[in-house]
Amino acid sequence: MKTVSGKSKHGAYQETIELIDGPSRRFSVSNCDFRATGDIYIPSAADIGKQLLLVADLGPKAVVKCGVSKFPIDHIDEPLIFEDNIKWCQEERPPDCIRVVSYNILADLYLDLSGPQESLFFPYCPKAYQMYEYRYPLLLKELSSYDMDLCFLQEVDQRMQMRYLSVLFESLDSEMCFTRKQKEVTEGSIIAFNRSRFELLFSESYGLASLLENNYNDDLSNILNTSAASLEVFASRPTTLQVVVLRDRNTNEILVCGNTHLHHNPKHEHLKVFQAIVAVRQLDRICEDFSKSNSSNETRLVFAGDFNSTPDGPVYEILSTGILRKSSTCWDLDRDLVADDLALLPSRKGLRNLTGTGCTNHTRFTNVNGEELGFSGCLDYIWSNSATLHRLAPRPSYELLTKYGAIPSRIAPSDHVPLICEIKF
Repeated sequence: MKTVSGKSKHGAYQETIELIDGPSRRFSVSNCDFRATGDIYIPSAADIGKQLLLVADLGPKAVVKCGVSKFPIDHIDEPLIFEDNIKWCQEERPPDCIRVVSYNILADLYLDLSGPQESLFFPYCPKAYQMYEYRYPLLLKELSSYDMDLCFLQEVDQRMQMRYLSVLFESLDSEMCFTRKQKEVTEGSIIAFNRSRFELLFSESYGLASLLENNYNDDLSNILNTSAASLEVFASRPTTLQVVVLRDRNTNEILVCGNTHLHHNPKHEHLKVFQAIVAVRQLDRICEDFSKSNSSNETRLVFAGDFNSTPDGPVYEILSTGILRKSSTCWDLDRDLVADDLALLPSRKGLRNLTGTGCTNHTRFTNVNGEELGFSGCLDYIWSNSATLHRLAPRPSYELLTKYGAIPSRIAPSDHVPLICEIKF
């Protein structure tokens, strides 16, 4: 028998822990009701108002550790922004469909909550609802409910993927590949896939700036070299392209999956064009390589992420049409740049947007001075060279997006909403 003492967020606790069955490593803890054994526990209504005590058993020849949750289990007494998505995902899909999710989950890295409320990046959202202790459980609940075959996540904190998402995807019989951004940025992207449906063939990450050095991007280098300022910004970005290549166990088709989160600054729309082009060209090369080595199987492309570009912007134009003319107004952002007509690929063909242009990011709010700030629109997309859309989950209503001014909010754990669709090849 062992007495466990310590401190939680709400004061001191002192409980007694007893090993009641050695072979099965079962324990009893005073003043606690046993709930579950395993890596994941989902609280029920009976747990509301109670704190969670974890017994971490490291084995018969090691110590037993205990921890108590900082906060009691709470209940949100109103609909969460993603509940309609969960209902949508409960509908059965045909066996030849692939359910795909892409979601910027808002990295805690960018939420400096040390200043006063009015100085925060999301001043309309109380600090309590921006803390990762509040947002992470909502995100885990959401992701665990989508029954997805393919998942693309952006802005994933390293802590989030190590402590929580790796365990979550394992419990969903999914394999997770995580890629950190470059230049020691501690957030990145995830591609996860259902093991029963897919077999992993290849996984790699590329810095978009370094891809410019490939000879098939000489046309881009020639333009960027005309402006030292644009070249410097392009080379300094930590943006990556994450690539995972899968074999569909049902069809033997090869699926090349790309995930990215392009540069955010609207003053650099022209540089996002270069980022998008080098990413697609790299994906196209990988598709070609796998087509040659798997001549009997079709090679397909799915490219998802946060492209930080609206449907009327140059990134969307070149991805969807395959062409961006030198007359595009985006080149006016750098008067020193000598622009030229650009083709996405030698075929001069574009990709197919599978997820439409409905709002995926809503941070527009009115400040105390009556000024309208922030953004509302579509920044996230799922693209393909050959997939057709079977079903697309509807975006949350304007009423939900604006219930607390904007998102994130009490009912929304991110400033983005997920893209969810079912596709066929």
